[in-house]
Amino acid sequence: MANVKGVKIVTTITSKKLTGGRSKYGGGRNGLIKANPNGEWYCQSCGLAHPPSDSPYMFEFSEGEFIRICNKCLWLARANHIVDFLILRELVKRSQNKIR
Repeated sequence: MANVKGVKIVTTITSKKLTGGRSKYGGGRNGLIKANPNGEWYCQSCGLAHPPSDSPYMFEFSEGEFIRICNKCLWLARANHIVDFLILRELVKRSQNKIR
């Protein structure tokens, strides 16, 4: 985990094996958990799809809660010293409107 001027960035995601009969989303024992078959993931800031080869960065949304952002959104956050996700989302939205 790196800490750059108040922004916590987690570069690795560890998964925990569930040990009980319940899971956070339910239905784990019945095979009801859906996984994305092609492995692509979506940036929660700009909404663009990314291939599994592009690893997501974890941006702290609130205390202990993280969201996945892409490299471009991470660059915007670092360049503008943004530590609040709502401000980052507004900046990303404005930059997307300029491109269109």
